[in-house]
Amino acid sequence: MLFHHLNRSLLLLFLLIGQVSLLFSQSANATEQGDQYYLQAKLAFRNRQVDSFILYMDVALQYYRKDENWNQVFSCYQGLSNFYRRQGDFARSLIYADSLIMLTRGKIEDEEDRYDGLGHAYLLKGVLNNELGYLEEAIANYRRAIVEKEKMEKVDSQALAKSWNNLAIAHSDLGDYEQALKCYQRAFAFLPIDGGWEGKATIWNNIGHIYFLLDQPDSAIPYFLRAYRLFQTDPEGAISSSLQYAGNYINFCNNLGKAYLKRKQYDSSYLYLAEALRLEQPSQNDDKLSLSYQLLGKLRVDQGLYQEGLDLLNKSLLKAVAFYQSPHPRIGVCHLEIGRAHLERAQWEKARTHLTQAWENLLKNSAQVDSLGFPDLIDHVFSKIDMLKVAHAFGELGLQQYHGTGKDHFLREALRYFHFADDLIVSMRQSYLGEESKHYLAERSDRIYGEAIEAALAYYRSSGDRAALAEAFFFMERNRASSLMESRMDKEARMFSNIRASEKGQLLLSEESRLKRELAAYRRLLFESESKP
Repeated sequence: MLFHHLNRSLLLLFLLIGQVSLLFSQSANATEQGDQYYLQAKLAFRNRQVDSFILYMDVALQYYRKDENWNQVFSCYQGLSNFYRRQGDFARSLIYADSLIMLTRGKIEDEEDRYDGLGHAYLLKGVLNNELGYLEEAIANYRRAIVEKEKMEKVDSQALAKSWNNLAIAHSDLGDYEQALKCYQRAFAFLPIDGGWEGKATIWNNIGHIYFLLDQPDSAIPYFLRAYRLFQTDPEGAISSSLQYAGNYINFCNNLGKAYLKRKQYDSSYLYLAEALRLEQPSQNDDKLSLSYQLLGKLRVDQGLYQEGLDLLNKSLLKAVAFYQSPHPRIGVCHLEIGRAHLERAQWEKARTHLTQAWENLLKNSAQVDSLGFPDLIDHVFSKIDMLKVAHAFGELGLQQYHGTGKDHFLREALRYFHFADDLIVSMRQSYLGEESKHYLAERSDRIYGEAIEAALAYYRSSGDRAALAEAFFFMERNRASSLMESRMDKEARMFSNIRASEKGQLLLSEESRLKRELAAYRRLLFESESKP
C-alpha cells in the first residue's frame, strides 16, 4: 500500500516537473494551455483527487502568469481559496483570499472589473471570517464587498443580495437580530419581483433560523415552510435547474426537522428528515446530509431507540469525514452527539473517546493548549457554544463515573471542565459571539452551574478538601449573578419594546425569589457537609 502511494506521488511529481519544463519552451498560446490544466483541475476537484487538483491548478497558474492573464489568475486564486476552505485549512484559504485583493488592486486595470473583483474577494474573505468566528471582521468585509459592488455601473444584483444576506447572518451570529432583519430586507430589495425564487427561499429560511436561535420554533416554522414550499412548487422550473438545488432543499428539510424536533413533534420531524435523505447521491451534499443523519439520530435517541440512533449518528460522522477530509468543527459536532448518546447509556469509555475527538476538532489550528489539553485563549475554539456543550458533557461524564466507581479523581476532572465552561459562558455573554440566544445560554448555564455545585460538594464530602467548599460557593454565586443579569436584560428589552412587564408576572421578582430559596438550600447543604465527621 505504501509502495503504491509513493508511486502515485512520484508520477504526479514527474507530471508537474515535465509540464513546468515545457512551460517556457512551447510557442503555443499560454492561456490556451492554462485553460486545459484549469479544466483538469476542476475535474480533479469533482473527483476528490486532492493532489492532482493542486498540481493542475499550479501549472495553470504558471501559464496564466506567463500570458499576464490576470482575470484567470484571479479565478485560480478564488478556486484555491474555496478548496482550502472546504478542506478546513482556513489559514491557507485566507492567504489566497488576501492574494485576490492584492491582485485585483495591483493588476486589474479595467475599473468595472476591479470593482467586481474586489467585491467577490471581500465577500469570500467575509465568509472565511464568519466560519472562523471573527464576526466583527466578517461584517467589515461584507460591507466592503457591498461598497465595491455599488460602485459598478452595471448593478450586480445577485452579488449584492448575497452580500446583504451574509451580513445579516453575521449580525445574527452576534446576537444583533434587529440589524440582521434589516439586512435581510436590503437583500430582498435586490431580488427581482417575479424571480429570484432561490434567493427569496434562502432569505426566508434564514429569517426562520433567527427565530430558531431565539428558541421560538413556533415562529421559525412558518418561514421554514415558506422556503420549503417555494422549492416544492418551483415557479418556472428556475430552482430545480440550479446546481445548488439539492443542497438547499436538503437544508430546508433539515431546518424543518430540527424545529419540529425542538417541539418534540417526532413524526413531523422524521417526515422532513427522511425526505432530505431521499435526495442522497454519492459524494454530493455530504455536509448537509451529515446534518440530516445527525438530527435523525438525535430523534431516535430522544425516543429511546438508542441503537438505531447511534447507527444514524455514525453515518452522520462518516458523511462529515468524507466531505471535510481533515479535522473540522463539523466533525467535532458529530463526535459530540455520539459521545452524548453513549453518555446517556453510561457507556463511559466510548463516550470519553468521542468527546475527546469532539474537543480536538473544535480547537483551531493555532490553539496553544496546556498539559491537560485546555486552550490558553477562549478565542482559540471554533464555536464557543459547541465547545460549551463538550465541556458540559465531560463534566457530566466525570459525575457519572464518580457515582459509578466512587473514585473522586473523576470529580476533580469534572470540576476542571466546569471551570472551563464558566470561562466560556462569561466570554460569550461579554462578546455576544454565541450562536444561540441569550435565553438559551442562561438556561444551559443554570444546569451547568447546578451540576458544578453538585460536583464540588461531592468532592468535599469525599476528600475533606475545604477548597472544594469555596468552589461550590464560587459556582453558586456565578449562577446567581448569571440568572439575575439575564432577567434584568430581559426586563429592559421588554420595556424598550413597549411590551408590558406584567405579561410574565413580574419575571425579575419571581426569579430573585427563586434564587434566594436556592441560596438557602445550598447553604443548608454546605452546613450539613461541614457538620459531618
